[in-house]
Amino acid sequence: MPSLLLPTVDVHQSFLSAMAEFQAEGRGAPDDETMIGYELREYGDRWADSRVFADYVAALRADAWEETPRRAGFVPATTLWWVDGDAYLGRLAIRHRLTDGLREHGGHIGYDVRSTARRRGHATAMLRAGLPLARSLAIASALVTCDPDNVGSRRVIEANGGVFEDERSGKLRFWVPTAPVGSAPVIYKLLATAEWRAAEAAGVYAGSDFDRGDGFIHFSGTDQVVETAARVFAGQTDLTMLAVDPDVLGDDLRWEASRGGALFPHLYAPMPLTAVVAVIALRDDIPVDEAVAAALP
Repeated sequence: MPSLLLPTVDVHQSFLSAMAEFQAEGRGAPDDETMIGYELREYGDRWADSRVFADYVAALRADAWEETPRRAGFVPATTLWWVDGDAYLGRLAIRHRLTDGLREHGGHIGYDVRSTARRRGHATAMLRAGLPLARSLAIASALVTCDPDNVGSRRVIEANGGVFEDERSGKLRFWVPTAPVGSAPVIYKLLATAEWRAAEAAGVYAGSDFDRGDGFIHFSGTDQVVETAARVFAGQTDLTMLAVDPDVLGDDLRWEASRGGALFPHLYAPMPLTAVVAVIALRDDIPVDEAVAAALP
């Protein structure tokens, strides 16, 4: 049964045949900006040398470490291979954080399946298997991109819960929750997208100005968030909805009466990003309460 493994010399021969398949498709050409393209140009026939291949495997593993030297503009990344016995089927790379460039077209996660293993569900299974690792890296919702005409890749992303945000730089952009929405009785937080970006950079969410004025962070239950959107956020755009696991928030989360008397969840501490199970970019082309309703599972 296939599984994700750290790169290993045990699949050397199968890896070489897979790279030959990619090369036969035109990968590795000067205009191929993918990681496989770069590596085909960098290693080429040298991969056949067992010592070179061992060094390559070691370098891939080391790329997950912050202190490892890397090319300008690149970030630490964990590379995993999709392997069945001694057969190399594909690979998945998880970039530990986003740069401006990755936010436009690269995303957190990239994956490839060799041509002879396609249309068997491997890409969907591989991405699904990689999401818990992304979550362990404090990635609450992973940005995954694909070409507009790549229907297969879009289906893979959507099968893993990907929510379409927009198209930029010739790529469709989706946010994929790294923990399944519905696995816990989630609560929701509506906020400006800029606030969420700042929280990602800070590693914690301290609340909006309105939250801080009240002394706690406001949340809504599933049956409350649409009404909250209509009452508080009507007419606003560029909004994000966070699905949050209340169990992670512990005793700092309290259900208290709001100004209208209904019980709402209030958090009396900064919110750790590990509590976020999904990040959903809300549509701007419809009223915000309709956008929230459409985004709910």
